[in-house]
Amino acid sequence: MSEARSDEAVRRLREESRLRIAGQSRRRSFAGWCAVATLASGISLAALDAYDAQLQAEDVAREAALRSAAADQKREDRSSDDSSRVRLPASKGNHSIGDHFDCM
Repeated sequence: MSEARSDEAVRRLREESRLRIAGQSRRRSFAGWCAVATLASGISLAALDAYDAQLQAEDVAREAALRSAAADQKREDRSSDDSSRVRLPASKGNHSIGDHFDCM
């Protein structure tokens, strides 16, 4: 009978060991998947940050282009206004504007 008890004890110990090892394996597997999910989340956040930075850079470039175009348009408007004005001949010497008109 002691051999039967001994065999039963060995079977019970092996079964407990198998269950313990299977539980440890599940915990390791879960921890590994958590690590993968954390890594993927970090990569996703980094990608979103990079995309956000790219959008901000594009916005800055767009605003700079708009300001430049507005400044060019303003210069063009000024130059067309200047060309439509009547220009008096350049005076030689110290004359005032009154010298060009007969006021007296």
